[in-house]
Amino acid sequence: MKKTLKDRAPESSTLSFTVKALPIAAILGLTIVANTSQAQTAMPTMEVIPTFDDSAFFTQSDALGISGDGSVVVGAATDAAAGRIAFSFAGGTLTNLVPLGSANPSAALGASFDGSVIAGYQFNSMGPIATYWTQATGAVAIPTGPTIYSRAEDVSGDGTRIVGTLFGDGVSPPPVGPTAPAAYDRAFVWTHATNTIVTLTGLIPGGATLGNDISNDGAIVVGRADNGTANHAFRAVVGGAISDLGTIGGAAGSSEANGVSGDGLVVVGQSVAPAATGQRAFRWSAGTAMVQLNSTDEANVTFSLANAASEDGSYVAGAARYSTTPGYRAIRWDGAGVATDLGDFTTNNDGTSFASGISADGSIVVGNASNDAGNIRGFIWRDAVQPGGTMLDHINTLTQVANNAAEQAAGALYLDKIVQFTLGQSLELPVGGADGDRSKAGIGRPYSLRIAAGAANNPDGNNTAVAGLTAAMALNDNMSFGGHLGLGKDDGDLAGFGIDGTFQTFGAYLQGGHPSTEGLNWKVAAAQTSAQVEITRSTALANTERGTGTTDMSARAASVEMGYAMRRGSALITPFMRVARSSVQRDGYSETGSVAFPVTYNDYEVNATLATLGTDVRLPVSDAGVVRLTAGVEWDLSRSTDAVTGTSAIPGMTSFAIAAPTLEHEERLFAEARYTHSLGNGRSYDLGVGLQQTAYAEKPSLTASIGYQMDF
Repeated sequence: MKKTLKDRAPESSTLSFTVKALPIAAILGLTIVANTSQAQTAMPTMEVIPTFDDSAFFTQSDALGISGDGSVVVGAATDAAAGRIAFSFAGGTLTNLVPLGSANPSAALGASFDGSVIAGYQFNSMGPIATYWTQATGAVAIPTGPTIYSRAEDVSGDGTRIVGTLFGDGVSPPPVGPTAPAAYDRAFVWTHATNTIVTLTGLIPGGATLGNDISNDGAIVVGRADNGTANHAFRAVVGGAISDLGTIGGAAGSSEANGVSGDGLVVVGQSVAPAATGQRAFRWSAGTAMVQLNSTDEANVTFSLANAASEDGSYVAGAARYSTTPGYRAIRWDGAGVATDLGDFTTNNDGTSFASGISADGSIVVGNASNDAGNIRGFIWRDAVQPGGTMLDHINTLTQVANNAAEQAAGALYLDKIVQFTLGQSLELPVGGADGDRSKAGIGRPYSLRIAAGAANNPDGNNTAVAGLTAAMALNDNMSFGGHLGLGKDDGDLAGFGIDGTFQTFGAYLQGGHPSTEGLNWKVAAAQTSAQVEITRSTALANTERGTGTTDMSARAASVEMGYAMRRGSALITPFMRVARSSVQRDGYSETGSVAFPVTYNDYEVNATLATLGTDVRLPVSDAGVVRLTAGVEWDLSRSTDAVTGTSAIPGMTSFAIAAPTLEHEERLFAEARYTHSLGNGRSYDLGVGLQQTAYAEKPSLTASIGYQMDF
């Protein structure tokens, strides 16, 4: 189900990733697509295959083949020494298929239907040696003879037979031209059960043959063979006849078969064509003979080729070059011969790409593509019903989902700050004859109402607006009871986390003493905040998806506060301390919308116990005005470290548990200045501004508020 143009020169160079090599036993059983039908309901996606080391001068990865079920991708990638090393790629992990430390190049070119058998080659001191890999055996050289160069190209679907080419006996001079001696360039089929090799009969006696692909049952082989005047595509029955497939339209010249459908009935490759410069991709069947496959821009095409076919041959993968583009462009053809450009990893889709393999159902194509940095990376492209779409960078997608999960722990702090704000809402009932009294002298007023609005902005991403009503009544001369109701909107956007939604908050408190007079004062309070929020996964990293989900969040908190007011001249100074306990919960949810890989998050909860030390200073500035300055420090006595957990269909992240990010501020400073102005007759207004450091944001939040109070 794969083929690659062997003589094609690399078209770009570098890639920066480091991937740990794992035992083949740990990787061959993993799958890349957890739910193929799910991926096909959204836009096409392209994920990246990394290299073994990003520190080398030259880095590149190439996906050269794929198992029929799409679970294992094989190819070659550079290591620290910039050598090409055979790999398998599944579940988001790159696995080295050759012995660690090997200095010789190698490549994996094909895989069985389930990926349990892989074929390719390793170089030794003499040259390339056909090799296969299994979970049980590791790398094993196919016994083609000690002095014959060889290369294994692909594996039958059941893994029992491998096709390839024997290139020479190491004694005679290398062959020259299409009529090389029979000792050279012989297509072979190796049978695992008997450990025997059979070479294919040529189109002419002594003619060279190259074996490029094999059907699922191992009965049909395709490739290129010398017919006496040119090299032509062939289809052969193993142990039986070989057929010359000719050229497109009978044109004089060469052709080559690169791939065969799993059922063995459809052959694909490239051929000369009438009135065409360069060769053109073709699809052959017994009923249609060789039919040209047109590219996406046939008017400007200079060369095209088909490299692999699906199980029934309806889908074909390959590439084309155009006079208007810098290099190859990866293509997938459907059953009607309609070509789709698979794109690349560049922002403007103006790079290069090349498709080498395709899955049995035609929904997954593999190859390589360039990115904005000019690096070549192996890709895995997945089909979708909706045409066009976004090419996904697999590594960036994994990173962005991890960032989003981690930042949800930080995002929970937004709701926590709102419930903490509610805890702080209370009214100071007027007391007769006291400094700062807003009522008539000597007359206590047992009821008060305050209407207020406020906003908070954090440059690191959080904006909150709230409006509320606070009410209180005096229970006796030194005790009051009150409550707060508020509505607001929170709009947050951290580096990997966005939260948008409205919230409702309410609280109740019992207060003793009078904060505006000398002596002891205290307060106990409880509050709850709830919100239906829309959480959006950031696309800060290139080629990632904006997954969005809606869920419910709530926060509960309780606090105990105590202060002691002392008069110093005209100023009233009150040192205070507060301990608060809060809990924030987010219900589990699944992302919705047109994303290829939605993420499901489990329920999440974060708990914290906070301590606060501060000082409140009140300064009369006129008969009607008082300035209140408050400052202090807050810190965690405890904070839960539960991980954000969930599942996804993203390869390498079928389940995850991501810890919260490190706190930006272990101790958090705050300061506020507020001016209160009495209007007489128990009416007053107040204005306030403040700064508040938060646990996860580097920069402080700026707050502002305005209120109007009525004492009855």
